[in-house]
Amino acid sequence: MIDSPEEHLRKMLFDDVNSFFKDEAKAKLWFETKNSLLGEISPNEMMDLGRFQKLDQFIQNRLQENNEK
Repeated sequence: MIDSPEEHLRKMLFDDVNSFFKDEAKAKLWFETKNSLLGEISPNEMMDLGRFQKLDQFIQNRLQENNEK
């Protein structure tokens, strides 16, 4: 079965977050938890609203900040 474009984006974002946590359970929890930096909504809710680009930018910025430490 071929993934929809949205499902493909969800998987890519999950892989990025999982690369930070190196733990699928923690990455899953991160996507389910409301985040004040995202406007008190969870990353899953952002994706449900179609805000993949904003979430991707947020994740990439955080990964870059972490790599600079």
